[in-house]
Amino acid sequence: MNDWTLPPYRFEDGPKPPQRPEVSFGASPPPPPPPPPEPPPEPEEPFRADLKHQKARKKANRFGWIWKTLLVGVILGVLTVGAGAGYVWWKYLRDTPKLPSREALFAVNRAPGIRFEDKNGQVIATRGPRYGQRVTLDGLPNYVPLAFMAAEDRRFYKHGPIDLRGIGRAAIVNWKAGRTVQGASTLSQQLAKGLFLTPDRTVKRKLQEMVMANELEKVLTKDEVLELYLNRVFFGANTFGVDGASRTYFGKPASQLTLSEAALLASLPKAPSRLALTRDMSGALARSRLVLANMRKEGWITAEQESRALDDTPRLSPLAVQDEGIYGWVLDYATNEAVRIAGQNAPDLVVRLTIDPLLQKLGSETVRQAIAFDGERAGAGQAALLSLSADGAIRAMVGGTDYIESPFN
Repeated sequence: MNDWTLPPYRFEDGPKPPQRPEVSFGASPPPPPPPPPEPPPEPEEPFRADLKHQKARKKANRFGWIWKTLLVGVILGVLTVGAGAGYVWWKYLRDTPKLPSREALFAVNRAPGIRFEDKNGQVIATRGPRYGQRVTLDGLPNYVPLAFMAAEDRRFYKHGPIDLRGIGRAAIVNWKAGRTVQGASTLSQQLAKGLFLTPDRTVKRKLQEMVMANELEKVLTKDEVLELYLNRVFFGANTFGVDGASRTYFGKPASQLTLSEAALLASLPKAPSRLALTRDMSGALARSRLVLANMRKEGWITAEQESRALDDTPRLSPLAVQDEGIYGWVLDYATNEAVRIAGQNAPDLVVRLTIDPLLQKLGSETVRQAIAFDGERAGAGQAALLSLSADGAIRAMVGGTDYIESPFN
């Protein structure tokens, strides 16, 4: 190579060739600011099995404490309820009477009644409770049981042995009145009270009444409860059962009761002694009008039937007011003999006496005259007379001048 020969041209060794300038046709917007730098990632915590189990234990301990508290609360609640129930049972319910068999319910705690007749078969008097004949719902006019439901328990077929709705209603009414003006006892409760319990107004008696009403409806249907009620309810004047009341007050069986008579009898169980027809006929009639109004409201009778019943005032039988009069001493003696012969638990009895009513009347007049004319002279305040027939039968027995003043024979 000659000295004057040039080395080859290398573009990378020298300045770059000029570039073509960019042509701008307007002002360009400023470039956007660069995004902020991302924060450096936090360093990951190293995995430690012991820390994981420690957190799990803390969580388990927290929930375990809650469950233990709930468990203790439940146990304490159960113990409290159990203790309360045990206290109530021991104080109020441990001597609750046991329910007898279904059929025995019609005769349970039923004292016998004794009907006395003279030697001619004429009824002199009846002692003991008067029950009449056992009746069935089918053997009564349909308005008879409806009248008692209208008077005592209109929702009888719609609730159980205890009427919670009725209790709430009565509580509100009594609270507004400031005294007890309305009750909530169902027919089942009234039946339980009448058959097994005392009439005392106590918490104990009320709780026992509820328990026994529940037991009654376990063994009896609603129809059977209503039928038993009609056979055993008290009507005053020592009369029990709707047939006994019908025969005592109206002189006829319950199957022949009119609507007005049924409403009048249905008015008695609320206060049988105070509203007894032989004592307060006007009060019983006023309540019977409420019974008829309730029957019409329930749709059990029409307005026309109600109107006719209101116009039909029942008349009492002459036998409703019983006056033993001159037979008191005879009946005392005959009652003792009948019980001695038949026993305390005998059914109803009919006792035919040997008494001659004419001789009994003459004997009573003789005793009164003897004391009136000769009593003061003889220093006697009482006298007695006993008349026997040739065969030893007692025809007259007079133990004094007035049985009401001196029943001692």
